[in-house]
Amino acid sequence: LAPYWPEIYPQGSMAHGTTVRPYSSLHEYDLDLVCQLHYCGHEDPLLIYERVYDRLAAHETYRQMLERMKRCLRLNYAGAFHLDILPACPNGDPGTGAILVPDCKLECWKHSNPKGLTGWFLLACQRREAIQERLFKASIEPLPSPVPSEFKFPLQRVVQLMKRHRDIFFAGGRDIARSVILTTLAGNCYRGERSLSRALASILDSIHAQLAFHPNVPVVANPVHHGENFADTWDQGKYDRFRGYIANFRT
Repeated sequence: LAPYWPEIYPQGSMAHGTTVRPYSSLHEYDLDLVCQLHYCGHEDPLLIYERVYDRLAAHETYRQMLERMKRCLRLNYAGAFHLDILPACPNGDPGTGAILVPDCKLECWKHSNPKGLTGWFLLACQRREAIQERLFKASIEPLPSPVPSEFKFPLQRVVQLMKRHRDIFFAGGRDIARSVILTTLAGNCYRGERSLSRALASILDSIHAQLAFHPNVPVVANPVHHGENFADTWDQGKYDRFRGYIANFRT
């Protein structure tokens, strides 16, 4: 992969500081990474996916742990832990963080922007505070250091609480709400409250009101790339169960 100048960085809960402990032994910790290649957006998405797969499969240990997923490659570690690696190529100006990711089922490229989403969420966390510019000094970025809960921003803790209640409400079912949807809705509704209880109540009230205004499946747009709909896997039944989850948590 060296000719593609690979760049590896975390995305999702680890990057957002909203990871939660698995609720039961049926669930696993998952760490999400992007393996961003360069000069590859013109190539076939399945070819890029296979090249990353082949590179991992060339390693004797990784080959035994490797599993193909719809968009990513999963390394299944022992002890309730797996690592999801998302192959990607830049989409336009590399400074924007926009990328293309392969969709193996549809055999096409999909738009995404995990770096932009992380920046947006951390900015929302500090809505009443100055944000420091994040510097990316290496091609392989270190994972964020664990932060004790008492030092987390209220928005980060609200998202963690929403995830925990989600795990209990859905009991690990197939309709469980995606973390990125919870993160996006909470970030959109946060108004800078410093109190955790006030922030949680305000966010749930706001989300509940929005859902009441949209009885049918809405679009949950990526706030930094509106062409990406995080709710694209929802049907009416899944959406109604999500509305039930929000109403239950608010109560």
